Amino acid sequence: MNKKMALWTEKYRPSTIDGYVFRDNAQKKQIQSWIDNKSIPHLLFSGSAGVGKTTLAKILINQLLFLLKREKINLEKGVNLTKAELISSEFLCLIEEYYWQKKSVKEYANLLGITPKHLSETI
Repeated sequence: MNKKMALWTEKYRPSTIDGYVFRDNAQKKQIQSWIDNKSIPHLLFSGSAGVGKTTLAKILINQLLFLLKREKINLEKGVNLTKAELISSEFLCLIEEYYWQKKSVKEYANLLGITPKHLSETI
């Protein structure tokens, strides 16, 4: 569905961290530090309808995918990557291929030939 035909909530949903309305400055700093450190922890979002759970999750996923795509581009340019960066790049390729079919970390770890714990720690 194009943006013109989208529901109001989807049409005006922020897509970046700059557009998101945080509870307070401490929350914004914490989330920004996760992104800066490329270390987004396992999260469980809770709260009443309309508080921004889905929006924040989508922003974090988009930011993570952006970072992984940037690493993939570096790999394609022949930039030397660490083993962790290589796993991240391969993980991005798998997400692009299997996004609608595979949802768990375990499924992606099996495709990469590593443990789910190692994948979680690497990404």
